[in-house]
Amino acid sequence: MSENEQNNLRETSERVLSEIKSKWKKILPVAVVAVVILLVFFKLIGVIFGGGGYSVNKKAIKALQTQEPKKVLAYIPKDLKKEVMDYYDLSKDELNKAIEEASMLTAFNEVRKAEITKMKVIDKNNITSKVMKKNKDTTAIQSLEIQLSVINNIWDTDDLKKFRMTTLDISLKEDDGEKDRIKSNAFSVKYKGKWYSIDCMEFVTRAAGQYVQKQIDKEKYPELFN
Repeated sequence: MSENEQNNLRETSERVLSEIKSKWKKILPVAVVAVVILLVFFKLIGVIFGGGGYSVNKKAIKALQTQEPKKVLAYIPKDLKKEVMDYYDLSKDELNKAIEEASMLTAFNEVRKAEITKMKVIDKNNITSKVMKKNKDTTAIQSLEIQLSVINNIWDTDDLKKFRMTTLDISLKEDDGEKDRIKSNAFSVKYKGKWYSIDCMEFVTRAAGQYVQKQIDKEKYPELFN
C-alpha cells in the first residue's frame, strides 16, 4: 500500500471515529434519561401492584383477619420465624397451630369474625421513628415502640430502620349484619431489601408465647381444658 493510500485510509478512519463519537455524545444523555425514567416507572409499579410497604400493610391486615399461617408468615422475615421457633422450641406445625389458635393479639385479629367489606388507604407516609418524633406523633410512636419491644424480646430489631406507616379506613360487617368502621395505623419495615409487616411480626411473636403458655396451663390445670 502506497503512502498516499495509507494517508487516505487514516483520514477515513479518523473521520468515521469522529462521527461515531459525535453521535454518542447526542445519544448518551437521552439513553441515561430513558433509563432513569424506566427505573422510576418500575418503582411506582412496584408500589402500586404489590411491591412496597403500602401494599404489604393492606395485605397483612387481611392475613391477620383470616389467621391462615401461610399468609401471615409470608409477611415476616424468615430470620424472625426461625428465632421464634428456636426461642419457644416450636416445630413448624406447632407454630402454624399457634397462629391459628391465637386470640386477640392485635387490633386487626380482634375483629377477625367481622368481614372486611372495604379497606381504603387514607394516608401513606414514608416514616421513621425520627420523623414521627419530629412531627410529635405520639400515638404512632407509642404504637410502633410497643410492637418493636415485643419483637425485640427474642430478635434484635436494630437493623429495622426504614418504616412505612399506612393509615387505613376499614369498613367491617359483623355476623349479625351490623356495620362498623375503624381507622388504624399499620406499619411495615424494609429488611434485607424486602418489605415486611410489623403487625404480622408482632402477632407471630405473641402467638407463639400464648401457645406455649397455654400448653403449660393445660399441664397445670387440665380441668380447665376439659
